[in-house]
Amino acid sequence: TMLNSLYVLANGNKPNNLVKAVFEMRMLALAGYMPDLTCCKGCGEFEDEKMLFVPQEDCIYCAKCKNMAHHRSVCTGLSATAALRHSIYAEDKKIFSFSLSEEALNTFSLCAEDYLISKVEKKIPTLDFYKTISIM
Repeated sequence: TMLNSLYVLANGNKPNNLVKAVFEMRMLALAGYMPDLTCCKGCGEFEDEKMLFVPQEDCIYCAKCKNMAHHRSVCTGLSATAALRHSIYAEDKKIFSFSLSEEALNTFSLCAEDYLISKVEKKIPTLDFYKTISIM
């Protein structure tokens, strides 16, 4: 995963925040922190326009079951939900074989970062530094 990420970054054919989000989700999954993104935790719905990702609960909920979430959630929509799923379930050689609209990419990136922070449970100085250099 790291070599694939570095290769994609070096070739510049994918946005940096997409590579960062995929790397974060994949590495967390490999480290044993794989969220259950197969379907809504409440009712089993696979796809919903307003799917919610709940980082602290390691799962997603559909709009009908959103009240079951006990922590902060992010409304992902179809594209960002598909990206989250792809980042942890796809085989290694196809991990970067997708693209997203800017809005979906921002949501995907936010979800991945929120998930990382919820699992690490502390402030990450390197992440703060990344944010300062990515603005430049």
